[in-house]
Amino acid sequence: MLKRERFRGYGKGVRIWPMARIAQPERVWIGNHVMIDDFALIIAPVTLRDYVHVCAHASLLGSDEIEMGEFSAIAPGSRIFSGTEDYNTMATAVVPAPFRNPYRAPVKIGRQVAIGANSVILCGVTIGEGAVVGALSLVKTDLEPWTIYAGVPVRPVGKRDREAVLECERRFRES
Repeated sequence: MLKRERFRGYGKGVRIWPMARIAQPERVWIGNHVMIDDFALIIAPVTLRDYVHVCAHASLLGSDEIEMGEFSAIAPGSRIFSGTEDYNTMATAVVPAPFRNPYRAPVKIGRQVAIGANSVILCGVTIGEGAVVGALSLVKTDLEPWTIYAGVPVRPVGKRDREAVLECERRFRES
């Protein structure tokens, strides 16, 4: 059982299912009303803003910061990486420098973002507010707000109705 006092911060209404795995919870900040499902894996410094959902079998991995904005979600099987290796050197974390060259860069997921099942988000990416990443997609570059993306690598396939989403959020906050 994870203890609240071990986290960098921990809000109210948080639900972490018993089979979720969070390594080094002291590097993790969790806002209010966050849910982390069974079999989710967090091995990175992470900030989860209010009303974030990390679904089953999703992974947040790396050694640089990963931030997920309010009302964002990562679907089952998806991965967010904030660290990787330069594969022109020895590419294993058990080998010391100078024989390997790790690459680290923060990942920022904006508010109201949805990441579809089995998608991959790579180091250094910023996903703009309200963007949607379709299932089975690969994100290697920054994504524009309120745009729907899909594919390997992702490409824009549509626009999201910003006003409708924000009106829904406004009604939710007033309820």
